[in-house]
Order: sequence, then C-alpha cells, then structure tokens
Amino acid sequence: MEIVAEYGEVSTRERYMMTARSAAKKGFKDVIGKVFQIKCACQTEDIINGEGDEKKIKKILSMITNDGEVLAGDSGTTRESFEDLIATFGDELFELDKKIEVTVIAQLSKAGRTFITLQLV
Repeated sequence: MEIVAEYGEVSTRERYMMTARSAAKKGFKDVIGKVFQIKCACQTEDIINGEGDEKKIKKILSMITNDGEVLAGDSGTTRESFEDLIATFGDELFELDKKIEVTVIAQLSKAGRTFITLQLV
C-alpha cells in the first residue's frame, strides 16, 4: 500500500491508524448521518492483482475525525466529494478551530444503487 496524498497535519501514529490493515476503522456507510470535523486524511493505492497494464489498483480514502474515529472506504463518489471539499476549503478543512463540519450522506442512483458522499453541514 502506498500513500499518494496526505491532508492536514498527520502524525506517525495517525498515519498508521489510517493505513494499517489491522487498525480499527469504520466504513463510511457505517456512519451515515454522523456530523464531524476532519482532523486529517490520506489517500492510498494498493495493487490488488495483475501486472503492467493489466494491474488493478484499489484507491482508499481514510480520515480521522475530530473525536479520533478512523473512517475509510474505497468509494469513488466519496473520494470525489472529499476532493470537492479540499478544492473549496484547502487546509482550512483540517483546522478544527474553523468548525467546518461535514456529514456522510447516502443517496440513491437512477439505477437504484446506493452511493456515499461527504457534504458540508
């Protein structure tokens, strides 16, 4: 697993909590409706099989909330909504004194599939 991006001030312990397979994490779908601030985050990539042009890469977004909970998931829509927040707020998103809160939202696609996004509160 390779860290491809870090956001906010990430300590060694936090980096471990967000990337170690054995670390306790909750999926974003497990905290739908939760309101929180993001202390720090990272994006990782992991080759899951194949080689060269045939390899498949799994991209994972992990974050630590202001109350120390570690959230992680591989949803593309969750990553895109996080990147939209970064584009809007930049590093301010991780400054807890700014009180920028987000929530996890489940929405239904036209095809009837549930997808998870992060939205500003």
